[in-house]
Amino acid sequence: MVKWKRLEPPPETATAILGIGYTTIAGQSVYVETTSGNRYVCCNSNLGGWTTAKPEDYYHKMNCQVEGYTPGFPITNLPGEVMDCTWVSQWEWVTERLYFALLKDGSLWSWHYRYGMGDYFFYLCGGPFLGFFIGVVISVWMWRRGCRNNYFQV
Repeated sequence: MVKWKRLEPPPETATAILGIGYTTIAGQSVYVETTSGNRYVCCNSNLGGWTTAKPEDYYHKMNCQVEGYTPGFPITNLPGEVMDCTWVSQWEWVTERLYFALLKDGSLWSWHYRYGMGDYFFYLCGGPFLGFFIGVVISVWMWRRGCRNNYFQV
């Protein structure tokens, strides 16, 4: 089960989530705006902690519905009231959902869900491999039994 993870606080109090930056699948970052109007970016595996956002940085925001029911958004598990949020969902060989939420107390949280083709490997390939293995065992057993009983003599 995936749980919300609290991010380290930005250098100043965040007032809004600007969006999610697209660098790599493992390196997506959250961009925030603070009370002074400064913009910061965080939590990309390449960046480490919070750094000042560059004007040329590209980010995109998909708004979440904060009030009421939001299909697919795990908002109920957060430890406070949500002020702003954004999310991204990707699928090619891996299904990935990444959510960021800014709570009214100023804390930032992330939720990352990943499910890939490797997870399906056992279900898609395990059965045929198991069937093949059982077939080989039965064939070897029958062949050895036939050799002992001289079934293969001419």
